[in-house]
Amino acid sequence: MALILGQLPGIILGFHLLDFLVFLFVLSLIPDIVRGTTPIWVKSGITFWLLGVFSLFINAENYSLQESAVALLFGVRFVTYVLFMYSVSLYAKSNALKLELVGALAASGVVVAFIGIGQYLLLPDIRYFSLFGWDDHYFRLVSTILDPAFTGIILVLAILTLLSKAKQGDKFVLGPLLLLVVVALALTFSRASYLALFVGIVIYSYFAREFKKGLLTLILLLLLLPIVPKPAGEGVNLLRTNSLVEKMENNDIGLNIVRRAPVFGVGFNAVCPVQVSHFGVDASSHSCNGLDNSYLFILATTGSVGAIIYGWFAYRVLGAVSDRSGALVYASLSAIAVHALFTNTLFYLTILFWLAVLLGVSVKPLQKGFVKRKHYPENAA
Repeated sequence: MALILGQLPGIILGFHLLDFLVFLFVLSLIPDIVRGTTPIWVKSGITFWLLGVFSLFINAENYSLQESAVALLFGVRFVTYVLFMYSVSLYAKSNALKLELVGALAASGVVVAFIGIGQYLLLPDIRYFSLFGWDDHYFRLVSTILDPAFTGIILVLAILTLLSKAKQGDKFVLGPLLLLVVVALALTFSRASYLALFVGIVIYSYFAREFKKGLLTLILLLLLLPIVPKPAGEGVNLLRTNSLVEKMENNDIGLNIVRRAPVFGVGFNAVCPVQVSHFGVDASSHSCNGLDNSYLFILATTGSVGAIIYGWFAYRVLGAVSDRSGALVYASLSAIAVHALFTNTLFYLTILFWLAVLLGVSVKPLQKGFVKRKHYPENAA
């Protein structure tokens, strides 16, 4: 439910409900976490967080106490979701529960799509949200996440998950639900999400040997793109260039930040005060706390050392993924990796949650690295 609500609790309550619930879940499993043998992928994630804290500490003199505290909270969020992933792996021990959790992710994506279509039909003009620091959008589906690109990647992940559930024979995902989510994705006009879906489906089709369903899904999207309404505004122009120029300018800022602190970065996540003080970025904008490229964000905030440690973390997580869920995990991660070239996807709240649940039900908690794989029927998450 908290994932479905997206950014709304943050606007209404002043804090992210998803973060609060994840923290409570991790807290409830602390005894199991302490008693267990910590997997190496958890240790590598905690190592990345500690490096981020160290980077923030050595740069603390450049920031106010409030700026340092906010940056520190971003780091706490990251390590909490690493522990949440581990907690899910401890909690979801049976295949039935794993399937149920993956089904819940798919259902959440469908509801986000449904609400988004309602928003598109009833409230297509949300340009006034720019008064509150959000980007202005006109006739684009943003749902409860209030951003077409991040809504788009959630819908992409939902499509991949629905394809996976359909392979297992779940009748409730056939046809109409997949159509609904693909239509919603088309209405986001998010080109990064379209590209992410293409890559994700190619990877899924290869590992799952489901070429027909994947191809039909891509054809459906391609058929929808020319006919979806494009009433007005640059945002619905699939050949628009202004967003590309803005992303190039943002990438240039990111590269300049990397040059300022190439080894340990400016601190995780202290990119906003640096952008404000050196590049004139508006501090009230929600985009101030990130960069439009997740990989530049890692380099800018934790430097080359942090990038190596984050890569180690990703490698260890992949090495612990069960073959039973390999196709969905590899496809989802590939889609996110592509999308992360254009937005700060790797550290976005709802994506962190989705990844933590999906990987939590897919990893072997005590797996310490890549091993010789055996073939399993795809009967688990």
